[in-house]
Amino acid sequence: MLWRMISIAARQQWAALVQRGIQRRADRQPSRGMLPVQIGYALPETREFAIQGPGGEHRIFVCVPPAPPPPEGYPMLFLLDANACFGTAVDALRLQAPWPEVSAVKPTVLVGIGYPGEAAFDSQRRSFDLAPAVRNPTWRSSLALGLPWNKPGGADAFLAFLSQTLIGELARRYPVNPADCHLCGLSLAGFFALYAMTQAPGTFRTYVGVSSALWWDDNRIAGDLEGLECQDNPSARVLVVVGSAEIPDNPAVCQMMCQQNRRAVEILNDRGYRAEYLELAGENHQSCITAAMPAILRFVSSRTMT
Repeated sequence: MLWRMISIAARQQWAALVQRGIQRRADRQPSRGMLPVQIGYALPETREFAIQGPGGEHRIFVCVPPAPPPPEGYPMLFLLDANACFGTAVDALRLQAPWPEVSAVKPTVLVGIGYPGEAAFDSQRRSFDLAPAVRNPTWRSSLALGLPWNKPGGADAFLAFLSQTLIGELARRYPVNPADCHLCGLSLAGFFALYAMTQAPGTFRTYVGVSSALWWDDNRIAGDLEGLECQDNPSARVLVVVGSAEIPDNPAVCQMMCQQNRRAVEILNDRGYRAEYLELAGENHQSCITAAMPAILRFVSSRTMT
C-alpha cells in the first residue's frame, strides 16, 4: 500500500509536467485565426485572497452569487481542499442559484480554503491542517495521509482559524451572515467536517462529509460522535455522502466506507440531530464530490430557508 501511494504521487508529478509542456507548446504556435487571450480560464464572479493560517499561507477563494443579499446577509458555504473542488462548486452555483424555484438552491457565498500552487491537493499541508493528533497510532493511521512524511496534529488550530479569524475577515468585506455558516469537506476533509462538529458545536449550521475517511485513526470519530449532546447545537444538520464504488477494485474498502459513513449518520440521528446519508451509485473516491455538489447546495439551501 505504501509503494502504491508513492507511485500515485510520482505519477501525479509526472502528469503535471506533461500538462505544462503541452500548454507551453500550444502557446508557442503561430496564430492563424485563433489568438491567445490569457493564460487560464477566469471566473469573473470570484476573488482570491492570501491569508496566514496556523500551518502556513492559505489561498481563499470567494464567489458571490448572482443575486442581491438578503437583509440578514448571505449564508456562507466553506469548501475545504478548494484547489480541487472550488470550480465545481462555482459552476453548480451559477447554474442553479438564478432559478431557485427550479433548483431549490438559494444565493450563497462560496468560500474555498486552499493552498498556494497549482496542484489540486497539497497532501502535506492538508494532512497537518485536517487531522488532529493521533489517538490510536497504527500503520493504518498514516495511510489516509497519503505518504509517511505527511504528519497530522494541526486540526484544532485550523478549526480555530476558520471560526475565529476567517469568518470575521469575510464578514468585514462581504454582506454575509456570520451566524449562517456551513462546512463541506472531501475524504480527510470530510473527517475534519465531522471532527469540527464534535469540537466546536454551534460554529457551523451544516456539516457535509463527502467520501469521508472516517476509518482514519481507528474510526475514532464514531466514539466522538457518540459523545455529542444535541443541546450543544440543536439546529445543526449533517449530510454524509459516499460513492458505492469508492475504490472500484477493492470491494472490501467500498463496503467498509459505506458502513462507517452510514453508521455515523445513525449515531447522529440517535443523538437527536438531523443527519442524512446519501450513497451515489457508481461514484468513486475521486468523482463523488463533483456528482454530489448539486445535492450539497440544495441541502445547505434547505437549511438557510428555515
